Amino acid sequence: MSTPLTSQQVPTNSILDQFNKQGYLGNSYSLTYSKNLSTTAETPLVLISNPLPAGQTYPNQKAIFYNLRKFASDLQQVLISIYLNPTVTSVGTLFTPVNLRPASTNTSIANCYVNGQFTVSANGTLTGQVGCPSNFYVTLESSLMFIIDPGTSVLLTGKALTANTNLYTQSSWYEL
Repeated sequence: MSTPLTSQQVPTNSILDQFNKQGYLGNSYSLTYSKNLSTTAETPLVLISNPLPAGQTYPNQKAIFYNLRKFASDLQQVLISIYLNPTVTSVGTLFTPVNLRPASTNTSIANCYVNGQFTVSANGTLTGQVGCPSNFYVTLESSLMFIIDPGTSVLLTGKALTANTNLYTQSSWYEL
């Protein structure tokens, strides 16, 4: 049995990115970041936000479909926490994500900041945690998808069991 094609099922409108259609269309992005967790305190790592442009109302802007996170630790266990809608008090220099189709001229709508380029006064709503075991460059993947609508954001934090643990993160998403 085949499914009839409608305008909602073509790759440009599909929210399910089966077979990396959005990557083919130049709508997929990645942000890679590493940080030495010098203390055992929870440390903000990455902030990804979907800004709501002035004068626009939701949903007149693209959404970010945040679906892949990879983490690796070199010395000790690290607890990665994922929060929605943190209270951001300041931001600095934007970190530019990479388009996963290098020939594409599309640019990401996401505002991305890494540790030291933003501060938060509250982490937001805890939506998930991933334990990254102590093992040299072991990578964990989480397949839970977050939809970051205009005006919302995601915060990743890390908490090492032992100080001076290096943490490597990769976040990937597509935008529609």
